[in-house]
Amino acid sequence: MRLIIPLEELTDEIKSSVRGKAWALSLMIRENFPVPGGVVLPVEAYRRYVNLTGTGKMIMMELNRKPFASMRWEEMWDAALRIRNLFLKTPIPNEMEQELAESLDRRFGTLPVAVRPSAPGEDSEGSSFAGFHESFVNIRGGFLAKLHGPYNLPGRVRLGAKPGSGRRNRSA
Repeated sequence: MRLIIPLEELTDEIKSSVRGKAWALSLMIRENFPVPGGVVLPVEAYRRYVNLTGTGKMIMMELNRKPFASMRWEEMWDAALRIRNLFLKTPIPNEMEQELAESLDRRFGTLPVAVRPSAPGEDSEGSSFAGFHESFVNIRGGFLAKLHGPYNLPGRVRLGAKPGSGRRNRSA
């Protein structure tokens, strides 16, 4: 799987890897609505990063310190901050960084881009995660650190998302 997929190249076969806003934008492109050029990093890119760097295990340790049902929101906030700091201090592996840089250079050249993190299961018929993710403009790198804003985790738990999966927890 490529690390970056242009919105106009999203297909039904890879819908489960992107979904959310990116999928909606790709459908608008198919119907010839005017949509600014964009790309999406599929879930596999995130998984590849956490597997190559070993951060996946540390994230799961943070998420499993205590059952979420018994956590105060401050504890969830602290866990989210620790996860975000983990991303900030863990460099992108060279092979991924090179592939990302080449793909972004081909697509956008020296233009600054807007980064809007999301998760495949964030918006559904049962809940909306509008406003949970920070959007950043004029960005030329550092996208992975933006995936775990400190307010994402408590809000996702409150709305019934299963932490660490990007999917809604049906038992919540």
